[in-house]
Parts: sequence; structure tokens; C-alpha cells
Amino acid sequence: MECFDALTGEVFTLHAHLLSWSGDLPALSKVMCTTGHNSYLGCRFCYIRGTIGNRHVYYPLEPPNSVTGTRYDPKALPLRTHQSYTEDVNVIMSTSGTTRHQEQRDHGIGFFRKF
Repeated sequence: MECFDALTGEVFTLHAHLLSWSGDLPALSKVMCTTGHNSYLGCRFCYIRGTIGNRHVYYPLEPPNSVTGTRYDPKALPLRTHQSYTEDVNVIMSTSGTTRHQEQRDHGIGFFRKF
């Protein structure tokens, strides 16, 4: 953004850098374009897949006895990285229609639009 410096009488380019985001879980999901805490991949930090129970999604490290599923080691969670997030977004942006909706669910990335 171009700004005017009254002291020197010159125009300069002002650069703004976002250092951190703060908010509750629904707000941060919107800012980060993730599917949110009530989806199967609701964590913005890792790829733990949730399971449904009593109409809500929860994220057990071990699945219930009656369900087969992935067991997660809390010291070695499958973490999201900037690169994996970018790859997930690229996969979603390269699809359309019902395929895009399926990819959004599978990758935990919600509504994303090109600017």
C-alpha cells in the first residue's frame, strides 16, 4: 500500500505482515479454510481422523472396541505441515462438483476460493 510520509514528504510502500491469528475454533477454521472441529479431519495441526459417536465427531487415540481403525501414538501424531496443507489445497482446487466436495472431506480443507 502506498503511504505518504509527512516528515520527509515522500511516498513509500507500506508492507504489512500478519504475525499470528487468534480466535476460537470456529473462527480459526474459517480463517484457515479448514472444515472445522465437527468434521472427520477437524484438527488444524494433525491428520487424526475422527469417528462419530452420539451425533458428534470425536478424536480417540484408540478406536472403540467394536470399531476397527487407526491407533495413534500421541508422541508421533501425523502432523500437518505448510507443504501438506498447500498440497491438499491444490488437490481440491484441481477438482470440481461432487468430486471437490469429497476431496474437501478427505483432506479437511473447507471452502477455498482463488483470489
